[in-house]
Amino acid sequence: MSGIWVPVSGQIAQERKIEVLANNVANSNSVGFKRDDTAFKEHLTEYENPSFDIDIPRKDFSTADMHRTRELQQAKVQSAGSYSDFTQGEVIPTNGPMDFAINGEGFFVIETPQGVRYTRKGNFNINAEGTLVTDKGYSVLGNIPTPESPNTYLQLKGKGAVQVDGSGNISQDGKAAGKLAMVHFADLHALKKEASGLFTAPQDMAPVESTKSVCMQGHLEQSNVNPILEMTELIKAHRQFESMQKAIQAYDSIGNKSVNEIVKF
Repeated sequence: MSGIWVPVSGQIAQERKIEVLANNVANSNSVGFKRDDTAFKEHLTEYENPSFDIDIPRKDFSTADMHRTRELQQAKVQSAGSYSDFTQGEVIPTNGPMDFAINGEGFFVIETPQGVRYTRKGNFNINAEGTLVTDKGYSVLGNIPTPESPNTYLQLKGKGAVQVDGSGNISQDGKAAGKLAMVHFADLHALKKEASGLFTAPQDMAPVESTKSVCMQGHLEQSNVNPILEMTELIKAHRQFESMQKAIQAYDSIGNKSVNEIVKF
């Protein structure tokens, strides 16, 4: 009955996929959200522990014997984790002076209580101290933090209109008031997603200034989730989950029948 682990592992993998798809659908209207996808691989013991000894039984050869010679009875579906899709979402105008979208590969730089984070979510505000902050109250930085340079906060205390150009340069009352830092990374898939549209980078991968990104004031980048496609995939995943459940029930029925037959002897 070792073969039951094949549908069981497949069902566990589909459950993980359903969780990811459901989260995508729930965030289809979240500003700057990047959809996630799952990756799976087939796990075969023979490839991890190869053996040149083939156990060939001295009897009529059966399908079960073939599986034993290659250890395929230990095959299973194994989750290889999830990853974020960084395809750009639709950029829509809002006319909000503190709304910003990045056209390109860049990220805004944010200071949080847990350290520096990166985001595409540009619906910012000005707090009571005149500092530019996110909707969660985290400070938006005007530089790429390094051990040698302190964080640069963006202070907008004047009453005049705030203007931001494509490079992120901020002016208020006709005077320079700082610059929005925009950075990019050599390997986007090395970034780790956190809550509220934030990402963290590994310590060995430093961000660099994104010269090809364009800051768009009065715009917001929408989620890159296509709700129709995600719902279609969610329905397919549910059906596959149910199919594997039927396979497990079939194995269970075979097991019960075998036990009953043994009892008769």
